[in-house]
Amino acid sequence: MDALTTFSRVVSEATSLLGESGFAPALGNGIRELIEADDVSLIRYPDAGPP
Repeated sequence: MDALTTFSRVVSEATSLLGESGFAPALGNGIRELIEADDVSLIRYPDAGPP
């Protein structure tokens, strides 16, 4: 599977889970398909921005 097809599938699967507990795992697992990484961290800041 080429990178664009994989990216499109990953984004589609993750966005279908927005607002649900499965969003972060879906996005993290999808990122692992696109790049070699042992660990993926997602950092979310409040609307006011980073501390």
